[in-house]
Amino acid sequence: MHATTAISKQTDLPLVRLNDQKPGAQAAPGAFFYARLTQSEGDQVTLETDDHFAFRADRDRVRGELGDRLAFAVVRNDKSGLVVRQIMSTPEKQRFLDERQMETRGMKALFRENRLYAFLTNSSRYILLPSEWIENPMDMVQQISASYEGRDYFFIAWVKADEKGINITLLNELGSTMGELSYRNGAISFLSPVFPNALRSEYIVADFQLCFYNVMALRQALEDCGLFLESSGTGRRIYQKENLIIEIEKTSNSVIFVNHLRGYTYTLKGDFA
Repeated sequence: MHATTAISKQTDLPLVRLNDQKPGAQAAPGAFFYARLTQSEGDQVTLETDDHFAFRADRDRVRGELGDRLAFAVVRNDKSGLVVRQIMSTPEKQRFLDERQMETRGMKALFRENRLYAFLTNSSRYILLPSEWIENPMDMVQQISASYEGRDYFFIAWVKADEKGINITLLNELGSTMGELSYRNGAISFLSPVFPNALRSEYIVADFQLCFYNVMALRQALEDCGLFLESSGTGRRIYQKENLIIEIEKTSNSVIFVNHLRGYTYTLKGDFA
């Protein structure tokens, strides 16, 4: 099969199931992404996203040629699989958005009101993502150094996070417990003999998600509250219009989080490979 072989064209807007990706690990419903058509074999084609996730799809339901970079919109992403719609033009993209808005009008607003959130700016309310959007599960000790208003802080944290939830135990340098956080099934709790009751644990979870949750799901959630996520292999930057408000740099053994708007910084040390 030569790379120039054409894939069957269709005039309608087919739903394409990407069978090889683990459900819940690629994109939120309503999100858009690109994938290159890299291989055609029998009645199947292989698609590869810019983030190097590979999928298979039915050959006769994908419009394009080998080597083409194709656009898709996520229709559904749950335990039954990932279903997308190929987008061939700006009018098709707008039609998809209009249909989605009609389907969710009314109920969406009520649903969002009952979900946990954190204000990333004075006007941008970020809705916490479900736990299933974590990129890589972790069960590790992390060393945390933080700086705020000219003061430095140091903690040790035991972090266990996976598709079921987040559990963080904060310890001081002597090993005494300073706080325990749990985020599971859309509910959150934070018990601490040290930190004030006014500390909203939603902000701890929000910062954790910005560092370790799926980029495409984060991008959609941030766009919903008027922010923009720019990501590279090692960095994530969040903007409000042209203003950089949050900057994250990740390596195999450290994560540096800088909140330019709120004026705090922290560094996580651990095995993030």
